[in-house]
Amino acid sequence: MKITCAIIQDLLPLYVENVASEDTCLFVEDHVSTCKDCREQLQEMRLPAKLPADQDISPFLKLKTTLWKKKMQTIFFTCLAALALAVAAIAYLVSPVYLPYEKQPVTLSEREDNALIAVFNKEATGYGVSSSPSDDGSGYVYHIVAWDSIWNSSFVRTAGGNTVLNPNGEKISAVYYYETNGTGEKLLYGDKQNPSGMLIRQPKLSVCLLASLTALFLGGVLFLIFRKNTGVRKILFYMIPLPVFYLLSHFLILGTTVTSYSAMHDLLAVLLVTMLFYVIYGIARCLFHYIRNKSAAR
Repeated sequence: MKITCAIIQDLLPLYVENVASEDTCLFVEDHVSTCKDCREQLQEMRLPAKLPADQDISPFLKLKTTLWKKKMQTIFFTCLAALALAVAAIAYLVSPVYLPYEKQPVTLSEREDNALIAVFNKEATGYGVSSSPSDDGSGYVYHIVAWDSIWNSSFVRTAGGNTVLNPNGEKISAVYYYETNGTGEKLLYGDKQNPSGMLIRQPKLSVCLLASLTALFLGGVLFLIFRKNTGVRKILFYMIPLPVFYLLSHFLILGTTVTSYSAMHDLLAVLLVTMLFYVIYGIARCLFHYIRNKSAAR
């Protein structure tokens, strides 16, 4: 019987897999040593199998887009956090530090034309003057406050200067200086219009505080109602921390009081710290999801 290449080629798979007998292996080796075609086929069969290339690159594009979005989110929140920190630092440096009267920040002098001048010392780098008609109609009641700031005391020293309280000849019934210890105002000149003193109360802080408590309560109720709704629950996870951070910022800056000489200044300070807390919260959530997704992909 003539041994053809077809018979050898049928035996090659057994030979490559080392499952042929010793005589068969010798027989195949003897043939391929003299047959070029069978030898080439044997070499091809010994090469590692090549898997067909997957032409669908949409999963890789989707992954690339997701990674790019995560990167942009990280950059955005990092820049926002840096901006919030910068704004908070600047606000802290330039925010007024009200001076108590015991430091004698202001003195009054009266001219011959009945003009009353408020002279501020070098520690008072800023001041505020407000006036209102007296209750008995005898003239005007003036309220003075003086302050310093960390920026002025540490870097740029500017004197408070002086100002005429009644430049148009208004009749002055009393002049008060605002005390920073919460006891009221100290009478500097004229009649004692307010025997118990006067602490300026601004409703904005108490209204915002009440609004935050209400929003927190409503957020908790909505969370309990829609706790099985993934979309609503995700929105609430971003909304509920806002009133929490506002309350925390309020107590950090103002404590439990809702009285303020400058409500707008204090409100802005509370909002700045609230924004800082919220940015940190957003970054922490992004990092948490990033670490969790990375762990799940392993």
